[in-house]
Amino acid sequence: PKTTKKEPEKKQEVSTQVTPQVVQIIEKEVAKEPNIQLTYSRVQLDQIKDVYAKGASDVEFANFIIVASRTGLDIFKRQIYLIPRWDSRLGKEIFTPQTGIDGYRSVAERTQMYAGNDDAIFQGELELNANTAKKGDKEKLEPYKAPEQATVTVYKIVQGVRCPFTATARWTEY
Repeated sequence: PKTTKKEPEKKQEVSTQVTPQVVQIIEKEVAKEPNIQLTYSRVQLDQIKDVYAKGASDVEFANFIIVASRTGLDIFKRQIYLIPRWDSRLGKEIFTPQTGIDGYRSVAERTQMYAGNDDAIFQGELELNANTAKKGDKEKLEPYKAPEQATVTVYKIVQGVRCPFTATARWTEY
C-alpha cells in the first residue's frame, strides 16, 4: 500500500483585525435575524464597537456577536454586554459576555412561564469607599452609600398557577 507523508501542522496566529473568515462568521450568525445589515464599513464597525464593545478587538467583538446570536440576545437592545474584566493570571483585561437584566427577562419570556416581577425592595445602608483612581495613579478613595440588601419577587407559572419566587441579595456576599 502507498503511504503519504503527513505535513506538520502550522500554528495559526490570532489576529486582532477583521479577516474574511471573521466577517463570514459574523454574517452567518447575524443572518439568522431578518432585516439585519450584514456588511459594515470600517467606520460603521468601529462606531458599533465604541458603543457596544468599547476597547474590544475585532476578533473579541466577533466572538461576542456569536455568543449573542447563539443565546438569542440582542446587543442593540442591551440584553447582553461585553465587559472587560481583569485576569490576574494573564495580567491583562479579558472581555467577557455578560447577560443584563433585560436579557434575563427575554430568556424568561421564551419559557412562557415568566409572569412578571415586583420592584426590588432595598433595606439598610452601607457606607463604602470606591477607588476612583485611573490606572497607574495613586489610590483615591471616594465614599458612597449602597443598600445592605435587595429583595426581589419573580412570578412563574407552575402547573397553571402564578407562583412567587423571592430571593435576597446581600451586598457583603458580592
